[in-house]
Amino acid sequence: EDSKNGLTFGNGSATLTTNKIPFVKDQRTFTIEWWMNSGRPTSFCNAIGDNEETFILKTDGNGRMHIFVNSKTTSTNPDFVIPGEWHHYAVTFSSGTATFYLDGNQIIRKSVGWAKLPELSKFNIGLSTVPFTGQIDEFRIWGTALSADEIKQYANSHIHDIKTAEEENDLVVYYSFNQNGGNVSDATSN
Repeated sequence: EDSKNGLTFGNGSATLTTNKIPFVKDQRTFTIEWWMNSGRPTSFCNAIGDNEETFILKTDGNGRMHIFVNSKTTSTNPDFVIPGEWHHYAVTFSSGTATFYLDGNQIIRKSVGWAKLPELSKFNIGLSTVPFTGQIDEFRIWGTALSADEIKQYANSHIHDIKTAEEENDLVVYYSFNQNGGNVSDATSN
């Protein structure tokens, strides 16, 4: 899809902060999925979340995506995040296992040292300490761990029936970035 209306972070100085935190304390399942055209990482970048002590996804200079929860981490192999190209990324969590997807395909599944999320004080895309480089589009958070088939389906389409997605799969955040300015709007009822 043409992503001229994706959110551009430019030099990484911009931050998107949600008005409502999309996770509840002790949440045990979720999916985060989005399209991204990453800038070339030189150090940690592309922050999604809060911080390492609570929850954050971020990319290192070798293209590894790391997920931190309660100061514990697991990561992908190098070159998972591909700079300068649009790709669909997804991370699911359920039953102590994080699964990473690229373009709708499961890449790696790892057991992690945590079973639930702590309470977050904020939720951001991009942080001053971990800037978001490049562009992002079609950013969604689900309160369930989507299946591989659902990830593949959503990687290649808009969500046209948002109410049904909320009811059936607990869609809690949907930023389509299809506006030309102003505050970013969440398309869900949340």
